[in-house]
Amino acid sequence: MTEKDFYYRVLSSTTFKHFEDESAIIPVRLKSPFQERDEYFDKERGSWLPLSDEKTFDGVLAEYTEPPLKPEPVNFSKENVEDMEMREIKMLLERRNLLKRWQFDKQNYLDADGIKKDCVAVFFSTDFDSLSLSVKFLFFLHDKKNPETPQFSEREISFNLKNGTISFSNIEDWEKANESDSTAATAMRLSKRQNVSAISFLVINMFLRKIEGGLPKSLLLLAREKLILLAEKYTGISMQERREKFSEKAILPSIYKMTLLPFEPELCEVLYNKKAEDEKIHFKVRRNDSRIYNRFCRKMRIKSHPFLRKAYKENPKKLLTYVMVKKCGFKDINLYNRVISDGENCKIFDGISLNALKTFCAYSIKKRGELATMNTLLKKSDGEFREKSDGIEMFARYFKQVPETLRSDILRDGFTTFNHDALSNIAFQAENKNVSFSHTEEEKKLEDSVLGYEFRLPEDSWKLCEIGTALHNCVASYANSVKKKECSIVYAIKDGEYRLCIEVRGKEIFQERADHNAKPDKEALAALDEWHARHGLVLR
Repeated sequence: MTEKDFYYRVLSSTTFKHFEDESAIIPVRLKSPFQERDEYFDKERGSWLPLSDEKTFDGVLAEYTEPPLKPEPVNFSKENVEDMEMREIKMLLERRNLLKRWQFDKQNYLDADGIKKDCVAVFFSTDFDSLSLSVKFLFFLHDKKNPETPQFSEREISFNLKNGTISFSNIEDWEKANESDSTAATAMRLSKRQNVSAISFLVINMFLRKIEGGLPKSLLLLAREKLILLAEKYTGISMQERREKFSEKAILPSIYKMTLLPFEPELCEVLYNKKAEDEKIHFKVRRNDSRIYNRFCRKMRIKSHPFLRKAYKENPKKLLTYVMVKKCGFKDINLYNRVISDGENCKIFDGISLNALKTFCAYSIKKRGELATMNTLLKKSDGEFREKSDGIEMFARYFKQVPETLRSDILRDGFTTFNHDALSNIAFQAENKNVSFSHTEEEKKLEDSVLGYEFRLPEDSWKLCEIGTALHNCVASYANSVKKKECSIVYAIKDGEYRLCIEVRGKEIFQERADHNAKPDKEALAALDEWHARHGLVLR
């Protein structure tokens, strides 16, 4: 049995009205300071005609709005209007009118909920036999070559609960809607895979979050309710408790997670997590297993006590954090709970290489015990988190070269700026032999010129040392990783000075830092955003 529902936006409103059957849409331009009268578009004549109260229409009237276009700046020879020539005065008046039109269009283009009025209809198709839900959004499409003729774009998302898959249609218009964001194309490609990986889950989730902001919230909530009905049929259990806890944010991602794991959607954040994939945490997913959460805990050899279950419900990723604490050699349950009770504490085990943590913890627990080791890890340092992360990884990588005095200082004081810099010097000394790098063709494509920033690849380890010295970071210690192709380092120069240092792994960016490991400023972020888009890169 297939159930079809049709919803159309009420003229110039945030409300969508339910219709029994699919109807034609008639574009309407409403009277405004820039529009002399109400008009509708006559498809047969191919022109705009007056909209009269007496005329009846075999279809639904929908407002056709103009996208706001900011006029180009104009330089005038004189500052005062009195000193201008007539030609320039005319240009000035025209620009003022264009600016007024731009301001009007900006306000009129969005409805009261901040959604583009271009979304005029949403069609649902719920198949109770195949356990699938299809949601089709109908948009007005503005053709720059022929703006006077309204056109339509259909964009569809389908969720198949039986197979645990998601699919999209009309990639070109999804990309246009997201200003040519390469995430759209990547999400389309990854959604065709049968097996979900950490990267595909991350990209599709990111894409769904992006497009959700431009779709009517009330109908997204309705889509989720329809999928819940399918999930109840699939699982045979009531979802009432889950309904009450669902957030009104990230609605599409919650539908996607339910499609993947109907019994335990929140577990997606753990199973399809990059950290779990990196640390080779394997768990065979059985989508029809009603006790999948308990089975995961048994597989990881952790006890699912009430405190952990509560923390997991608040933030599913804390379950993975719990697993990381165990793998680092801790046994005291109170220390586990101390970590997952604080987001900043979780960050230590989530954001640092497990091998590095295990090396440090094995040494420290043997020397000082579990409590002192945890205190060292969680101690608030005078530097940023990245400094602590670098310090722990350098400690593990160059452990044999770290003198006992520095080891003692670290166990006592933690990974302070001073201790971090001392480890950086050891890293430099360990890798001061100049090592040449060979870059793949894929890596070479990352070299680019964007908004005055020159993105380049280092030719050897000496260049890394030069970059690290200029930007006051420990990038020199990455020479071995670059040589082994574990990561790529990209630096950016502007006005002859080093400005940025970037760690890339495949299509993922692990970190982007300016001087002293600071976050890039607004100007640099603009260049980075453009660089990401050009090369299909995703921030981890």
